[in-house]
Amino acid sequence: MADQEVDASSGADPLLEAVIALASHLELAEVLDLIVRSACRLTGARYGALGVLGRPDDDPGDAGLAGFHHRGIDDATQAAIGHLPHGRGVLGVLITDPRPLRLPEIAEHPASVGFPDDHPAMHRFLGVPVRVRETVFGNLYLCDKADGSVFTASDEQLVIALAAAAGAAIENARLFAETHTRQRWLAAAARSSSGLAADPARGPELVAEDAREAGGGAEVWLSLPAPDGDDDQRLVGGGDQHRFLINGVAGGPSTRARLHSTVEVEADDEGQLHLVGPGEIGPGEIGSEEIVRAEPVVIGFRVRGRLTGVLIMRVDPGWSDAELDAATAFADHVALASDHARNEHNRKQLAVFTDRDRIARDLHDQVIQRIFAAGLGLQSTLRRVSDDDIRQRLTRLVDDLDATIVQIRSTIFSLQHDEADDNRHLRDDVVAIVADAARVLGFEPKLTLVGPIDTAVPAGMVEDVLATLRESLSNVVRHARAASVEVLVAVDDKARTLTIQVDDDGVGIPVNAPPGSGLRNTAARARAAGGHVSVVRRTTVGTTFGWIVPLPV
Repeated sequence: MADQEVDASSGADPLLEAVIALASHLELAEVLDLIVRSACRLTGARYGALGVLGRPDDDPGDAGLAGFHHRGIDDATQAAIGHLPHGRGVLGVLITDPRPLRLPEIAEHPASVGFPDDHPAMHRFLGVPVRVRETVFGNLYLCDKADGSVFTASDEQLVIALAAAAGAAIENARLFAETHTRQRWLAAAARSSSGLAADPARGPELVAEDAREAGGGAEVWLSLPAPDGDDDQRLVGGGDQHRFLINGVAGGPSTRARLHSTVEVEADDEGQLHLVGPGEIGPGEIGSEEIVRAEPVVIGFRVRGRLTGVLIMRVDPGWSDAELDAATAFADHVALASDHARNEHNRKQLAVFTDRDRIARDLHDQVIQRIFAAGLGLQSTLRRVSDDDIRQRLTRLVDDLDATIVQIRSTIFSLQHDEADDNRHLRDDVVAIVADAARVLGFEPKLTLVGPIDTAVPAGMVEDVLATLRESLSNVVRHARAASVEVLVAVDDKARTLTIQVDDDGVGIPVNAPPGSGLRNTAARARAAGGHVSVVRRTTVGTTFGWIVPLPV
């Protein structure tokens, strides 16, 4: 909307025009600027300003000025003067004693402290407080009429009337801003809730971005419970202090370094959360000039009174109570959505595990028993067959049935052990696979486990490790005709590598033999992890299979 100036030379009452113009604006910044312009037009003042009071810590007189909307001083002069007034000297008189003040000469007042260097000389003064619902919002300051005369009682009455209308306009603008703020945060809560339901794994990232957009924050950090119930994503301490793992950030590359860092918060007597020490998210750490004065606000994600995570935003010190309330409501919505997404994830996982258990039971109780019975029937038939060729064919069939039973048992084991299972141990899985191979080989392979296998191997690599070990032992069973097998699974913590090595004393891999599908699969798994595979025919007897991949640092 175009600015509506007040023209004192027009036929209409200038004060009435000013009031109408104020009523037509809803943006608070526009209203404040229009108040200053209208006051200057009504009185003929060359300089005008509206100082917005800050929030007092103890004594209202210590509030000072948190904002200063001025007119009459150009940008170049303002840059030369430096910082805007804080509310000292004559300006501070209205802060401590909010009553109209009219002076023929500023320098003669006892509270006058002079002007900064490069500041224009000012003499005449008129100051009037601006109240919003009986609370002083700020003060309207006017200096030096264009004709050089002093401010009159009539000027004072005009400005007092304008200040009264300004209070109503400021209240309307505030209500409009609060409504707009709530709408922004409600829309962000709806987006975050939908995002958590659609993609729980990316939930923290989505929520952080929505919070940044809603609050206009330059940087956002948050910690939300992982959807799969992994408690490593939420580290909670005892008492009133809580330690959280940051798993969602937004606001630029500088925040990415803080992903998965920890932050500790504590609750004060009123239940408000605060950072315990500045940590990596303290104020004044970021180099950007726009946010160097920003301070972190900590809001808790709570479900049924239980603190489940934190939202930390670096915001401007001028954040209103309405903004803080809207952000807190956003956190409450997100906490419920996160809890629902987690429960839904657990429900689906339980359904999957239940179905897997049923399939595993069916395979074990029906399929394996039938194959085993068929194998026993073939073995009993062997005793009645005299033809050597038929006996060899039947023997191969029995061996194939045994190998099939081993594969089905491995499948059953995989069905009953999922990556998301917190109680799963890689060491136990390796022992079980080797035990399955022993039943088919007819002897027990020698197994050596070295290093922190359970803790050093990441969850995303476990399935590749088990599949590789299973395939290498399957090759020994099918082709090696070995009398002994040695299996090594080792983690080198210094070199950060994982090694799987299988040695057999069998017939050895044929020279120049093309790799089968199983070997190609293990090689592909190694390449995907940044490692390599080697299959070497030993000089005496047998084959050495090696699978070496790097581990995350």
